[in-house]
Amino acid sequence: MSMEQGRLDWVQALRGIAAMLVVLCHALDYLSHSPSFPLIERALLPGAMGVDLFFIISGFIMVYSTRKTTGTLDDVKNFAINRFSRIWPTYAVVSIIWIFIAYDGINYFISYENWAVLFKSLTFIPVKEMAPLYFEPVFPLGWTLNFEMYFYVVFAVSLLFKRYRLAAMLIWIAFTVILIPMLTRTFSTNPFTYYSYELNYFNLMTNPIILEFVAGAAIGYLYLSRHVQIASKSLALNFLALSIALVVWFNYSGPASTHGITNWGGPLSVMVLAFAICSKTVHIKSPKILIWLGKISYSLYLTHYLTRAAMDHAVGYLGFSGHVHTWGYFAFSVSVSVSVAALSQYILEQKLSNRLRDELHKRMPFVRVAG
Repeated sequence: MSMEQGRLDWVQALRGIAAMLVVLCHALDYLSHSPSFPLIERALLPGAMGVDLFFIISGFIMVYSTRKTTGTLDDVKNFAINRFSRIWPTYAVVSIIWIFIAYDGINYFISYENWAVLFKSLTFIPVKEMAPLYFEPVFPLGWTLNFEMYFYVVFAVSLLFKRYRLAAMLIWIAFTVILIPMLTRTFSTNPFTYYSYELNYFNLMTNPIILEFVAGAAIGYLYLSRHVQIASKSLALNFLALSIALVVWFNYSGPASTHGITNWGGPLSVMVLAFAICSKTVHIKSPKILIWLGKISYSLYLTHYLTRAAMDHAVGYLGFSGHVHTWGYFAFSVSVSVSVAALSQYILEQKLSNRLRDELHKRMPFVRVAG
């Protein structure tokens, strides 16, 4: 990301950290036989907060990337095409490959029910009822994309309200996530709460984890505001350091223990806010390795689960299963996951996604509306 000539490199760095946190959290399984596993688990299990950090950053980026749009139908169309082509191709390919690794391969497609699951998964519709927060798409990590795509739709429609886009988005989220559950159920900030609405998609729309996207979007607007700035570099650096310390305490040895704006998402929102506001006062120099990991973060998040499954199958076939639960294999699996993600980023994101984006732009003409 070269936004503002590198001033927002910290965004990519945080995305890289988020992806690695999730990868390390999932690789925890390989250390289950270690005598130090309780300590290792306490250190790595909160890495699942990487998902919450992704959601917050996503809200921020949506606001930043549309800062110059005026709210025309063309703006909405371009936003929708760019986001869909960015997300869907890699997810679709990974989901299909996952079927051949984790299920019965071609036999999976014999069942009509399996086709229905696949269709819902690839169209970002929750599959299983009574299963919040994940709703169990065919590829397990696809649950995050269900929420991601829903918020894209909400954000895209809000663009049509032009200068009132923030108000429109906030009103819709307040209505669906807060007011409706308060009037019809008992409102909860716990994203694992199942409101049991008859239309399962409505259970996704009312899930409070959506508030993390809103937090990110709000931070984006504060970042773009000329009136929100810390004049003192010393105060800015202190705010930044304290926000990181808050995350370390609250999420690793404090009250937080799971997803959600009142758990992992709360301190992470404060930290992203600190990075956003402080970056306007001081230059936050980000390590190149983290910026690069941020570049491949989407592929790393999606493919690492697939890579691990393929590796485990291969190792088992070769008769080396007894050497899986070791520190060496832990490190090896993480390294291979990063390498596969880099390849995926080049082939699926740069090549396939960009080709789909260009094709969609070509086939969908501009719709100019006066006023």
